[in-house]
Amino acid sequence: MGESVTDDQWINFDGDYGRDYAQLIRTVIPGYGLMHELAAAAARASCPLAQTILIVGPALGEELDLWLLAYPRAQFTLVDPSAAMVHQCRLRIDARQLGRQVNVIQGRLEDVDLSDQCFDIIVAQLVLHLLLPHQQLQVVGCMAKLLADRGLLLFSGSGCHPAPELDPTLLQVWRERLVLLGVELSLIERFGAARNRQVFLLDLEALGSFLCDLGCSAPVQLFQAAHVGLCSSIKGF
Repeated sequence: MGESVTDDQWINFDGDYGRDYAQLIRTVIPGYGLMHELAAAAARASCPLAQTILIVGPALGEELDLWLLAYPRAQFTLVDPSAAMVHQCRLRIDARQLGRQVNVIQGRLEDVDLSDQCFDIIVAQLVLHLLLPHQQLQVVGCMAKLLADRGLLLFSGSGCHPAPELDPTLLQVWRERLVLLGVELSLIERFGAARNRQVFLLDLEALGSFLCDLGCSAPVQLFQAAHVGLCSSIKGF
């Protein structure tokens, strides 16, 4: 790909990383497909009658098919800062003639004006860990504000589990899995180098306290594979 392994800008959705995203994300995130399935299942269990759904950071929009299956009559809003990802989402939506049901907005959630909207479900899969801790809280605050009463927030990321420190064993398990899958060592090292540069652990205790202050329930862990977890929170619990 041409960049140094320690390049702090490697995880760029408008660059090589974005072009290879579909393959990379399924390789690097253990249980990637299952995590999305469990998120949709958790939503159906908690909010079976949801009519409005916000997906933050939809990337290529592949998860949209699953959400449409779960909520065929819901209205969807997708927000992503990457021009390349938004373009791919729109291609997918146009191909399925979903323009009246799905709205795609380019921009950061905290910069997009959605003040006149309220969502029954908000999903942020593998988004928060790409932000610095204070930015994570800012985005969580935006999502909580946009969430309807009794609405469901689903989020996932690296370190999304109750332990205050990430067990080094989990990272070693993650690394050895990639080795077993035949992933090139240089690519494994590149992902490792991104830690604490472009990928930041989620502090579930801090996020939980912040969510409680905003009138949401403490996060409940729904899934964990190595160091990656999926959590849910309900507003006005």
